[in-house]
Amino acid sequence: MLTNDIKEVIDKLGVKKASVIGHDWGSIVAWSFGIYYPEMVEKLVIMDVPHPVVGGKYYQSNIQQFLRAWYIFFFQFPIVPELSMMVNDMKLLETMFRGKKGGIINRENFTDEDMAVYKYTFGQKGSLTYPINFYRGMLQRWSLIDFPKTLVQPDTLIIWGEKDHFVNSEMAQLSAKYCKNATVKLIPNSSHWVQQDSPVEVNNAMRAFLTAK
Repeated sequence: MLTNDIKEVIDKLGVKKASVIGHDWGSIVAWSFGIYYPEMVEKLVIMDVPHPVVGGKYYQSNIQQFLRAWYIFFFQFPIVPELSMMVNDMKLLETMFRGKKGGIINRENFTDEDMAVYKYTFGQKGSLTYPINFYRGMLQRWSLIDFPKTLVQPDTLIIWGEKDHFVNSEMAQLSAKYCKNATVKLIPNSSHWVQQDSPVEVNNAMRAFLTAK
């Protein structure tokens, strides 16, 4: 559904192609769009999420990655994840962004004011259920999706934080094998939240890629 939303936006803008950029869930949507609508993609930029075929295989075969993805399985429970996120001034949500293991490394790039905006947004009634439902639907429907076996056709830049605690950076190179023409950029001293940790490096990498002929 989200993939079709992007198609409709591009159609409404009256352009034939657009560069599509995504991080985390945005990358899942971007991969899908590049796979199913390659003729509408000028260039593709992916951050910290593997090609769907790579992800499916890796999560099942790598116990370390399986354990890192504990939150995906936790989110399958009804109601409990939402309640857990709300208690103790939304401490669990804050830990995801600012925790010692998986949080943003360069803390000055994610201020108390930034965190307050996230808490306010997800503190609204029903606001947590909608994003958590994406995880619930992902496991329920993933096995039903038959991804095309052809390579991702648009030129693709895969950016990954080398210290991503949630998604193993090894999957960056593995994902490149499913692309016709891919460049992998590993960003040192950066977490899963790579664009917050290293905004200059990420922006420079994207700018160079998007403007290259």
